[in-house]
Amino acid sequence: MGTARVSAALALCACISACSSLGFGGSSDDNAPPAPPSPTRQFLENLALGGPAPATTAEPKPQTRFPDAVNQKDEFDCPVLDISANGASIRDFAGGAEAGAQALRQQISITKIARECQDAGANINMKLGVEGSVLLGPAGAPGTFSIPLFFEARVKDKVVASRRETLSVTIPSGETRAFFNTVVPNFVIPKDDDTDVFVGLNQGGAPRAGAQKRRKAKS
Repeated sequence: MGTARVSAALALCACISACSSLGFGGSSDDNAPPAPPSPTRQFLENLALGGPAPATTAEPKPQTRFPDAVNQKDEFDCPVLDISANGASIRDFAGGAEAGAQALRQQISITKIARECQDAGANINMKLGVEGSVLLGPAGAPGTFSIPLFFEARVKDKVVASRRETLSVTIPSGETRAFFNTVVPNFVIPKDDDTDVFVGLNQGGAPRAGAQKRRKAKS
């Protein structure tokens, strides 16, 4: 610390003391207890005496992970949800499919699928999502329609988990289309590299040949 800096600090201390004695710094009542030094005065006095500047409060470091998640595995293999062969749509014809396109009553279609995975030890806990629509054909009429969905997990063509779900959707009068969606939680499958997961509309059955390879998913 230079001599000029110390001299300036002492001069400021003297100025503060003088201002206080002239009544600018507080009460002139002789019986009043002495006021504690202001932070500015304390800082200047410490500086003049060669002491440290007052400490500042440190901000707590934000916690980015829970303690019990430190040893958790970050990634694991998450099976792709695929659509089964012949399970992407159902068409209903008046008089059978051979009657032609003009005899189509309605078509039910799966339009979007999604999945999430959670590590469950020896198993994988999946959440499966499906969206789709019902579209009226030339021979169709508004009304309420059943959506027969099935979910299956297979290991080398052996079914190891399955679930059936029937939705209901209504096409109101004057409309030609309606949409449906569902989320299936807690679909538990074995943690096996040969596990394939499928969704389809109930007329479908056999899994599509050459299922996609798995993609990595965050746990």
